[in-house]
Amino acid sequence: MPESSGQPDPPGPLAEAILRTILYADVFDYPLTLDELQRFLCRTRATRSEVEATLRNDSWLSSRVVWAPPLITATGRTDTFGWRRNRERTSAEMERKATKYARYLCALPFVRMVALTGSLAMSNVRDGNGDIDFLIVTAKGRLWLVRLGAVALVHLARLEGVTLCPNYILSTEALSLADQSLFTAHELAQMRPLCGHDCYRQMVTANGWAETYLPNGFCREDTAEVGVSPLLRAAKRLGEQLLRGRLGDALERREMARTIPRLRARAARSGTGAARFDSDCCKGHLADYGSRVRDAYHDRLRRYGLTADDERS
Repeated sequence: MPESSGQPDPPGPLAEAILRTILYADVFDYPLTLDELQRFLCRTRATRSEVEATLRNDSWLSSRVVWAPPLITATGRTDTFGWRRNRERTSAEMERKATKYARYLCALPFVRMVALTGSLAMSNVRDGNGDIDFLIVTAKGRLWLVRLGAVALVHLARLEGVTLCPNYILSTEALSLADQSLFTAHELAQMRPLCGHDCYRQMVTANGWAETYLPNGFCREDTAEVGVSPLLRAAKRLGEQLLRGRLGDALERREMARTIPRLRARAARSGTGAARFDSDCCKGHLADYGSRVRDAYHDRLRRYGLTADDERS
């Protein structure tokens, strides 16, 4: 219920944080469970019991949200309850496909982490034929060789009707993310490492700023790593031995010289500043999705009489 509801008193800090969190999730048509609400609580550290007590007892908040256990959403958005259940079923099959191909990505020489990102990481895909987004971390000086192997796997997956998007690749030298925004903090907290949990923890540490946005968001149990067969592990070790020295350096330089200008030209045509291509980063987000999410979130905040200024990146 927006500001015009006639409530004269300002909300308490926790009630406002809860509503902000629900409205951010609503950008993705995603009602939250109580545990998710506490975990992704915006800019506020609170326990699960504190969040639950505020949901139950705060009159300002109760006029603006609907809690039909186990799901919570903004007023007028209860249709998303059914959408979430349907999307979870759709996501389950895609997650099996993602796990299959993640095994091969993890087995590429010089790969140090593979993480599932985007809507599939939250089991919130609308279309079972949608993209499977991965973030990959590589060893220093081998990012573009890893990308070459990942692109080959993309083409193989396409033969099976699966669309892989390894569109964000970083080296271990670039774990600190330049875009320090609520959107990026969520992407970091929501991504699901499928291999390289130690590298993921290093990435979280390198982006300590994200806890300012999501102070409860990074305390979670490690998920199981995908199984890579002994044969693939042996092939990875052999590949790294062969390409560790001058041969690998030469091939890396060649691949950079061949690929980076083409990708930069494509990004220039798209008119977005979100893409980045250099020796330590291949970020092919040409649509600048983060800006669209920020704008949609700010629009929701304004409709509920909440300032958006402190959420700008």
